[in-house]
Amino acid sequence: MAGSTRLAIALSALAYILAGLPFWWKLTEVYRVPLPYREVEGFVTKQSSSSAARVHCQLQIVFFSKEETPDRDAKWSDRLEVVLRATREWSSSGFCEIEVAVTLDAKGLCLHKRGGDRAKPLWECGRVLDSLHSQDSTSIDESLKNYIGEDRAGKYTILVLLDGELSQGGGAEAVVGKYRHAWVVFPPSLLGNDEQLTRIISETAGVLLAGGKPATAVAKTMPLAADGSAILSFSLLNADPENWIFNWDFDSVESQYLSPVVDALAPVARLSVESQVLYYTPAAARSQWNADIRSHVIESKDLSFFVNANEWHLDTSAAAAGRSKVLHFAIYVPPVEECPLRIKLSSGRITSSASIDGFTSPGWGGVVIWNPPGCLVADNSTLRQRLNVNDLKTTMEVVVAQLRTLFGLPPVPPRRKAPKLSILCNQRTGFAEWELDLLLRRRVIADVNSTASTLASLLKLVESLPKMVIQQEIGVQVTTSLEAAEKAMDAGNASYQVIGNFSATAKAWAEEAFFHPSIMSLLHFPKEHQFAMYTPFFVPVLLHTVISVVKETMRYARKSSRK
Repeated sequence: MAGSTRLAIALSALAYILAGLPFWWKLTEVYRVPLPYREVEGFVTKQSSSSAARVHCQLQIVFFSKEETPDRDAKWSDRLEVVLRATREWSSSGFCEIEVAVTLDAKGLCLHKRGGDRAKPLWECGRVLDSLHSQDSTSIDESLKNYIGEDRAGKYTILVLLDGELSQGGGAEAVVGKYRHAWVVFPPSLLGNDEQLTRIISETAGVLLAGGKPATAVAKTMPLAADGSAILSFSLLNADPENWIFNWDFDSVESQYLSPVVDALAPVARLSVESQVLYYTPAAARSQWNADIRSHVIESKDLSFFVNANEWHLDTSAAAAGRSKVLHFAIYVPPVEECPLRIKLSSGRITSSASIDGFTSPGWGGVVIWNPPGCLVADNSTLRQRLNVNDLKTTMEVVVAQLRTLFGLPPVPPRRKAPKLSILCNQRTGFAEWELDLLLRRRVIADVNSTASTLASLLKLVESLPKMVIQQEIGVQVTTSLEAAEKAMDAGNASYQVIGNFSATAKAWAEEAFFHPSIMSLLHFPKEHQFAMYTPFFVPVLLHTVISVVKETMRYARKSSRK
């Protein structure tokens, strides 16, 4: 065979292989659905601005008097302007963008001042308020709820009562109710003191809108699953059933104490309740006997070791799978030899209650120490008792306080004294309606921030792994999450329930996309694996083909040089 023919055959074989490389590259190309990189980047940049992460709120400050005011139009117009200017200092507190309207409703006089174009007066002048001086704070709270009318999330009222009959001691007093309003008793004799007036209104608004926390407070992530749900798991722990065994009527306890709390928190979180009774569940930390108070005492520094993970089998819920969130509430009955059991605080003070004590663990739940009555007296027989609703009343109050702590609120509503400012508590649910609004705003902001962080991390991961398969489902999840997050922030005057649903949807879909099974399977798929997989197929063929081309080229060159 002629040299040129042999060279042509070798080159044609190499050309055939090289011509097939584009087809092989296309056939082995992974499917990657286009993702909205630019839109996500813009949303993340927008959320990094503190002014963007706000929810709309409306505040109406009403000065009310049944009589003619001592000052007429001119002075009151200036006074309303002073109050309106003072509100600008806290116009972005409690994770909401506040629109303020100030109104004077007096006999024969009605003035309105607005803090912006979107602020609308919610109060209609000319209403008749009955005398409230003979009522206590709880009755006034209920009466004002009927007077104010619409009680919608995000709309708040501070009523400044210019009534000397309501003032005790001649000073200004403020009360934040358990709904979405507060009232300030401000005697007409103090109207010339604008500084005191604006200060007490500002402090009252700070509690009503932000729980008394500064406007720069960070929205902490709540102990909830991505879809805004959580399981409240209650366990009655009999540490040593040799001496006493306690059971409980949990259905009645749930109906009496827990159902109202779960229903009240429904706009914030979807909570479900379950229970169990466990035996032989000793604590991992040991106590010491204190003869002065005749009690066993455990140090606060040892509380982190109190929960016995080896003996307390608390994760028994079939629903607590995957990324579900479980909040544990352990009702611990100590053994006879450690009863009564009390906690020594870090300050050195020992808790005053000898029957019920407790502590919380952030993100995990809480422990309530329940000392049986008369636990210092023990006989040789085993005591068996079924705890009813009345037996667990104080225990459930502690549980509600722990639940408030886990959600970022103080265990009990604080009372302020200087100036006089008190806060009413909802005895049935443990949460005032303005507190539920604050929790919902916190959750919305935390969800939106989490969505932005998750989507940014997902896109960064996708860029770092060019061979990762991006299915159409992931693209839909990312787009849906981004759209829901933008709707949550741009909802305007939409109800808090709608905004909360948008934010929960955004976070849930963002995490669904990030933890998609197709992505998780490729996180441990290095490039070395691809080389190891394709090398046995292509290297032998290419090696022999290239060697043949080189040999035939050299042979053809030698023959050509001889001629």
